[in-house]
Amino acid sequence: MMRRLSFQILSPVILLLAGMMVMVIWIGVGQGRRARAEALQKFDHLGVACSGVTIPRTRLILNVMRDLSGAELVLCNAYGLPLTTEQGELLATVAITSQLPDLLPVATTTFQTGNQRWLARYLPWGTGGQYWVLALLDLDALDRSAWNAMIPVVVTGATVGCAGLAMAWILAAGVTYRFTVLTRQTARIAQGDYTPMDLPTQTAELEQLSRSINQMAAHLNANAEALRQSERASLIGQIGAGMAHQIRNAATGARLAIQLHARALTGPPVEDLRVALRQLELIEMQVRQLLELGRPSPQLRQQISPRTLIDDAVAMLQPRCRHAGTLLEWHCPSADPLTILADVDTLRLAVINLLTNALEAAGPGGSVEISLKKYQGQTLFIDVLDNGPGPTSALIPRLFEPFATGKSEGVGLGLAVARRVAREHGGDVSWRRDNNITIFTLSVAQNGMPLGTTP
Repeated sequence: MMRRLSFQILSPVILLLAGMMVMVIWIGVGQGRRARAEALQKFDHLGVACSGVTIPRTRLILNVMRDLSGAELVLCNAYGLPLTTEQGELLATVAITSQLPDLLPVATTTFQTGNQRWLARYLPWGTGGQYWVLALLDLDALDRSAWNAMIPVVVTGATVGCAGLAMAWILAAGVTYRFTVLTRQTARIAQGDYTPMDLPTQTAELEQLSRSINQMAAHLNANAEALRQSERASLIGQIGAGMAHQIRNAATGARLAIQLHARALTGPPVEDLRVALRQLELIEMQVRQLLELGRPSPQLRQQISPRTLIDDAVAMLQPRCRHAGTLLEWHCPSADPLTILADVDTLRLAVINLLTNALEAAGPGGSVEISLKKYQGQTLFIDVLDNGPGPTSALIPRLFEPFATGKSEGVGLGLAVARRVAREHGGDVSWRRDNNITIFTLSVAQNGMPLGTTP
């Protein structure tokens, strides 16, 4: 049977305190019995003090012996009758109105005078057996002394026990409260709420447990986000596959028609026809991007010139720049860098995506620049700059996620695809804002391989 944590904490404490209280009561009762026994021993001590010696029969001597023994004394003759002084005063430390008890010598009994209870014993007085003294112990006073000896021990034990029980209750309540908070947090995590909880500072173990739960929530949140992105990518891939098939068929038909028309011309094809063909190629590349988002595609790697790749990308986007009134500048290095091992189609698509993103950010009248940096070690860097406003603060955390966009007509695939292609080529895509200029940097390994692999 399952028991609450507070019950499991308090049960041994309660049992321990119960055992301690039994022991305290036993000690208290023993103290009371010891006090009673010590009082009764006074009879024996008084008998030893009174027998075998000659003692004056005066009230002064009786008062002194009463103070020493704590017993009231009545001096009697051999027949048990009280003695008096020459003035007729009773030789006793207490006035007895009742008849004295008829006792054998050294025997002990109880008797009562009015509301007073006494413990009585006849003891010899002096030598010869002519005189006896009746020693009386007040039983009520004897019981009070026993209680007075027992109560402090019992009260002290009860106080310590109650304090211990209260401390155990506070401890159990604190621990169970923290576990209740942890239970609620795990329930929220199970419902999809991954908000971290505040860490307790009173207990190191609970703090570590809370920290582990927060770490688990963070990992689950990251996994859930990755799963959502994968599901979105898979969904868009499935939807795009049907659409892309139709779009590619139409684009292929249009490109074939333009090529047939160009062959029918007597002279070389005019520039407009070449522009139209390049735009149709761009449409086919963008359709391929949509198709490859939801499924991996085989890459055909070959040695290519980064300069030639950027030339093709800029040529494809120049008609759009002229139509929008946006300046696109390509800072081509004078010396052609070394060739790189790459998939020319996917890498060119990544560069086109970065340029398209910059053109849309710069807008009409804006400017976009692209440059090729020298190798740093075994890595090539391509910078794309624009003078647009840059991404919004709300978009920055999700800038490279699929379908993250700040444009009303945007899809949000360009940067995500560019980063994926760059990482497939052993590089990455990063961005920064410098003097009102947005800079995206695409890095590619010279051997075109992802990190941790060998060609």
